[in-house]
Amino acid sequence: MIVETLVGPVPAALASAVSWTANAIAVLCVIPPLIRGWRPPPATWGIWTAAGIVGSIGIAMAGGGPATWGLKLALSIGPLIVCIVSTRAGVPWRATRTDGVCLALAGAGLIALLFGQGLTAMWLSIAVNAIGTPPTLVHAMRKPREESYFPFACAFVSVAAVLALAVPWPWTVASVAYPIYLLLDVTVIMGTIRYARARDRRRAALRSVRVVRPA
Repeated sequence: MIVETLVGPVPAALASAVSWTANAIAVLCVIPPLIRGWRPPPATWGIWTAAGIVGSIGIAMAGGGPATWGLKLALSIGPLIVCIVSTRAGVPWRATRTDGVCLALAGAGLIALLFGQGLTAMWLSIAVNAIGTPPTLVHAMRKPREESYFPFACAFVSVAAVLALAVPWPWTVASVAYPIYLLLDVTVIMGTIRYARARDRRRAALRSVRVVRPA
């Protein structure tokens, strides 16, 4: 069986393999940073998990296809792992105002699902992700070493592979709205982290070459 994709016809087995591999990467990419001691706020990541699950169901209801809703679900399991590990490590559950807005949107998405509005639930889930991005960018600019680059890079590779080789062509709004948004989102975050780290290295280099003149 052949599947039409962005890059052209590909065997269905290949499209399925790409999708499953991308899903596995999306789940496992949070493990290395956690092993190195990364412990982000569990409340934020728990809310992202809930919103992601709502969005996954919404995409499926809207006809987005398993390649898309499966990736969204996989990208929700990763935050669940982060939430559990941070909670067990004793990181307190402190919700910010942004977390409250995200939780309200996730709740609205759940109500949309109950009324059969899958596409609305998907857009609300995307809104949760979008609202969570600015605080991440601010933190990355201030303390870039506390932001892990690895999960975002893995998400980028996974999403790009799914869009190119697993999502059937022609695309629909339900099948590509979330992947395209996420691709742009992680690109901005990765660029911010790289810029801030390079800036800090330059500052450190300038400090190290300063020569203190003898009195």
